[in-house]
Amino acid sequence: MVAITEDLFHTTKSAGLPIGVSVLCPGGSTPELLTPNAPAELGERPDADATNAVITSHLRRALAEGATPAYIADKVFDAVSGGRFWVIPQQEFLDLAVDRWGSIAEHSDPVQAEQVPACHHERSYATKYSQRSA
Repeated sequence: MVAITEDLFHTTKSAGLPIGVSVLCPGGSTPELLTPNAPAELGERPDADATNAVITSHLRRALAEGATPAYIADKVFDAVSGGRFWVIPQQEFLDLAVDRWGSIAEHSDPVQAEQVPACHHERSYATKYSQRSA
């Protein structure tokens, strides 16, 4: 999605169009994103397997502890009004992305995150990453 939005940004700029383009990377947020909403004509939803149940549990916790839609909307408004491309309302999400790309740049193997953005645990991914690279 980011690459498509970057392309749209460059296309509108090179065409001289007076259109702003921003990309939202919200991190954890509280909307009920995991509620099944498939049309009824598709029939009953299949039972979730064990892996899906574990992942869904973690996602529900992260979303419940995330930013409110109103907070994210305010950050989007500020960014769009300011003509900024990147809309990243939560610093911890940005920190996680920066650390991840640092690891990629070093060609390092992935490190298991001890903190998912919006989930509050003892050690953050950033802390673990900096200890690993030290």
